[in-house]
Amino acid sequence: MIQYYRAVVEMYRARSGGRAPRVLINSLDGDEVFSLLSSADGEGLAAVLLDGIQQLCNAGADLALFASVSVHVAYESLAGVSPLPLVGIVDATVDASAGHQRLGIFATSFTVRSDMFGSRLAHRNIKLVLPAQQEQDDIQRIYFDELVIGRVRSPSRQRLLEIAHRMRAEQLIDGVLLAAPNCP
Repeated sequence: MIQYYRAVVEMYRARSGGRAPRVLINSLDGDEVFSLLSSADGEGLAAVLLDGIQQLCNAGADLALFASVSVHVAYESLAGVSPLPLVGIVDATVDASAGHQRLGIFATSFTVRSDMFGSRLAHRNIKLVLPAQQEQDDIQRIYFDELVIGRVRSPSRQRLLEIAHRMRAEQLIDGVLLAAPNCP
């Protein structure tokens, strides 16, 4: 999360002549969120996220964004009921993908199964290429066992590179969409 904060502050300072923004962070219970994602409880997830957005609104926020790609499965259902404007990471990521033809994806299984990127990229004539199932299992394990706690072991980093190289050689990807926060 600190990386996101630093990036926001740097962008704001560059655009505002050096001033620092007022930033409110509401870190939700990750175990609860992951449990709702695992059980495909979209209504429960939306309720938890909406409660978090309402807390930000009550604290004086002007807008909200979800720093996690996976929770964007609830984005559409929240956009119309949120008390704050929502900034969507998915559309911004798709916009930044211009120039690619075939993108691999490294993301949680929740994100990969949701197809939140595939259809949007297809509208721009970009093919989203999924890792093989064992590779996706490895990405999921690395994410939850290491990335979430901020420790990526060298063998895991090497495994991610192996997956990317295989996808490039065999599936002809020309880039990898890193849709898992803190992916090395």
